Amino acid sequence: METKSSHGPADAASLAGFGRRANSITDVRWGGATTGTGTGTVTVAVALQQPCSLFVASGTVFAVSGADIGVRQFQFSYRGRQSQAALRDILRVGDTIMLQ
Repeated sequence: METKSSHGPADAASLAGFGRRANSITDVRWGGATTGTGTGTVTVAVALQQPCSLFVASGTVFAVSGADIGVRQFQFSYRGRQSQAALRDILRVGDTIMLQ
């Protein structure tokens, strides 16, 4: 019997059980960004109900700071293989991110 496995993006309902929360981006302000790094500030639609230390957007993980209960805006940083152009395509106003 063949077993199939799906490794695509998980939906918000399945991730909620792991302490992750979906939120929509309302603003992105970029600081420095070069290939392999990126920093800035993101604003989300709904104030955070729990602190978080990272978020995932389009399968890419970003570290966050200042993401405490009740805030809508916090700083993010990225270190990895994505180019500056790719990072800007990943974080866009209206997109959904998963906070953890």
